[in-house]
Amino acid sequence: MKPVADRLVILPTPPKQSEGEIKLLQSRQRPQEGEVIAIGPDCRVAKVGEKALYSKNAGTEVEYEGKSYIYMRESDLFATIEK
Repeated sequence: MKPVADRLVILPTPPKQSEGEIKLLQSRQRPQEGEVIAIGPDCRVAKVGEKALYSKNAGTEVEYEGKSYIYMRESDLFATIEK
């Protein structure tokens, strides 16, 4: 996939939950995390291979070759984490 403009593609990281962990209430949910797989030509902050934090409601879920990806605008990111 090759996104256009300021769009990017993220491969979501499955949520971690250990035994006995209490789930947070919706009003205090943690940001979602994933790896940036592809970026459009107008992306200025995110880079391929970085981890990204984003809202659970950000972007659009797309299935491609059996995997689920999130397609979103760069401005929907909370932060990126360099590897």
